[in-house]
Amino acid sequence: MMKRSMFFKKALCVIAALLLVATAFFPVMADNVMPSNRIPEYDQQKLYEFWHQEAYDGMNNGEAVYDYVFQENEHPLYTPAWNGDWRTELIGVGYSPENGYYYSFNFSYEIPYAIGDSILYDNILTVTPDLYGPLDLSGTKLISLISYGAHRTHLTSVNLDDCQPLNQVRLFDEDYLTEFSALNCPHLGKVFLSGHFRSIKASLEGFERPVQISAFGPGRVRLEYRSNTGSGASISAYSPTNLFVGWFDETGLVSTNPALIMEDGCDYHAVFAGDANGNGTIDVSDAIVALRAAMDITELTPEEVTACDVSGDGVITVADAIQILRAAMGIF
Repeated sequence: MMKRSMFFKKALCVIAALLLVATAFFPVMADNVMPSNRIPEYDQQKLYEFWHQEAYDGMNNGEAVYDYVFQENEHPLYTPAWNGDWRTELIGVGYSPENGYYYSFNFSYEIPYAIGDSILYDNILTVTPDLYGPLDLSGTKLISLISYGAHRTHLTSVNLDDCQPLNQVRLFDEDYLTEFSALNCPHLGKVFLSGHFRSIKASLEGFERPVQISAFGPGRVRLEYRSNTGSGASISAYSPTNLFVGWFDETGLVSTNPALIMEDGCDYHAVFAGDANGNGTIDVSDAIVALRAAMDITELTPEEVTACDVSGDGVITVADAIQILRAAMGIF
């Protein structure tokens, strides 16, 4: 009995020693891995509101995100289910001192397939789900937001203001996404925003002022930045009409080059319409031309119509003239 008792005591000592060694060698496990129940309550509420936004066919985002029809040769190993709260497979585990999380905008299924008599499960099917409406995660512990698929969602705007851990955003070719904002995000060092954006606002790592760019007229703006390259932020403007007047700020014309490299923040407007007389700027005379055309007092050439068509609908109206007048006054 004495020998057995001594054996158990020694075994307990060995186990305790192993636990101490494990703690010494793997202290980051407790800090880095963020179980779902450690997402702050404020963040949970933001996520809950987004997943309960209306999507389509009577479903909300949380239900519609897994509304995937498998093809005949696709047999999923498992099917994720929406349980009605803020959780979804699109929310990943964050690795950051701030214990943040990330969105990947896709999820994967394991599709079993046979080789001889064996069934394997490492054939991965990646699905990019459709999401609807505005995505507002401002003030949360979001680390990164990445959309892997082009033309995939019906998101209309993204607001990531005051996301302190945020360091990466990649959104491209989303047909309905026109507005993006990530102000007061001091660690945002990787940004790629391209597609149908009409307004982009971002506080970039290393910049004293935020970069704010917007489109005036039928065009789009784009932003690309990687802080580790030291090459500045690339902003560009493009339009289906190929008409670009220039970049304007509150003082007037800044540049007629549609692509610029910024070393610090700005508040620029990419102007694609309003220059009715083609003199390279926008003034009251341009608004008068548009107003006369809207009232059928004068007839414009096709080129002049394109130049005055701020709304991009192919028709010159009083609203276009008013917008041009506002631009002439520096009110975009």
